[in-house]
Parts: sequence; structure tokens; C-alpha cells
Amino acid sequence: MLGGDGSSWGNAHKYLQVAVSADSIGDEIRVAEGTYKPVRGMGKTPGDLTASFNLVSGVEMYSGFLGTDLTTNI
Repeated sequence: MLGGDGSSWGNAHKYLQVAVSADSIGDEIRVAEGTYKPVRGMGKTPGDLTASFNLVSGVEMYSGFLGTDLTTNI
């Protein structure tokens, strides 16, 4: 399993690319504090240093959360 469905911090996606790939125009992704590399997850080969994230147009991404935030003022 590649992580949760992203519905809460406790059920967060394990890999950022999975979250990005699952979203569509108008969706939002909140990313917990940390460093993310596009070398694991959906369609990615572990250790591939030429890999990049494939972003979806119209999906907003917010970062810097500690993973304990219940609500945000966006």
C-alpha cells in the first residue's frame, strides 16, 4: 500500500506524487513539513535521480504544516 487517501493527517498519502496524481482541478494538497523527493511512489523508480514531480494544473499546494494542524486559514 502506498499510504492513505489523504483525507486527514492520520490517513496521509505516503508519497507526494500519489497525492498529486489523485487530485484534479480545484483540489488542494497540504504538505507536512519535510523534504520530498520524486523518487518513490506512483510510476517512479526508487533511486532515479532524473525523476521529477508531475503536477496537475489547477491543484493548489500549501506547505509548512507540522502534520498536527486541524484547520488552516487559507
